[in-house]
Amino acid sequence: MQLAPVKYSLALDIMPKDVLKNETEDAEGTIPDGYQFAVASSDLNLSFCISTTIVAFKADGSAHVVKHIFRKCGIMGRVADAAYNASVYEVLVAHGKEIAALGIPIKGWAIDANGLPFEAVTSFAANSRKLCGIEACGFVGRASHFFNPNSRSRLRSEIARTVLCGDAQEIAKAGTGKRWVAWDSDYYRERVHSGFLRSAGNAGAVTLYHGEDGEHRDYANQICAEKLKFKRTRSDGRTEYQWKSSGDHDMFDSTAQAFACAAQFGISGANFTAALTQSKSLKTTDVKAVSPLRQRRRRKRITFV
Repeated sequence: MQLAPVKYSLALDIMPKDVLKNETEDAEGTIPDGYQFAVASSDLNLSFCISTTIVAFKADGSAHVVKHIFRKCGIMGRVADAAYNASVYEVLVAHGKEIAALGIPIKGWAIDANGLPFEAVTSFAANSRKLCGIEACGFVGRASHFFNPNSRSRLRSEIARTVLCGDAQEIAKAGTGKRWVAWDSDYYRERVHSGFLRSAGNAGAVTLYHGEDGEHRDYANQICAEKLKFKRTRSDGRTEYQWKSSGDHDMFDSTAQAFACAAQFGISGANFTAALTQSKSLKTTDVKAVSPLRQRRRRKRITFV
């Protein structure tokens, strides 16, 4: 294992048509029957736009994209920290009010807090319910082989490759405080691709609301802008993913983050990871619900005669 870690070829070959085929007849902004709750998720590319996805979930891990929004903004990082944080905070307040105005009952709002926006996002999240009526939390994505479920700042135990973190002393002293969720971005991005490759109606499938002609084109292109080349087991036992990027993929990250947010509310979909194959093409029928225990290497059964 140390000299030659197990290496898989391309696991998921997804195309925009695979995403668009799961469009349903459900109207935009409505949560279909059988779905327990909806969450909002925003990926921040503040020099260009905020990419927000609202996703509803079933108990079996199925998901339905209720709404996706591109909100243009132009906040550059080449300013003083105080001015930058103030601008980000102001934009998040305005965007939160826009999301609340949609009238969709949202249980939680996951906001990308990686990098420079961390302070502004966590500060806004601590006051989001008062400012816009939605409970928000900053989310910090980590590559699978860097994700640490036993972080020193952990406030709760790991839930399906997500862990709630924060400053425990600050929270105990003030009664509130900054919190954030560390999540395995590779794991949940693979989860999104495997969900779109399932047909609507199957457990773990991801579907889209009924949009106007071409409304989902940019969304589908961004979902497929990063493709999983392979993943391998490193010598230390951790899983490393290798992705190939071909363009903007903010909506892909936003949708994956929504799944991580749902995990914090008990919807993990852990039993619906994609079955890996050695083929470079993967048909829809090849993706099926596979228990993690059954994904382990099977031993040969010896029969005595």
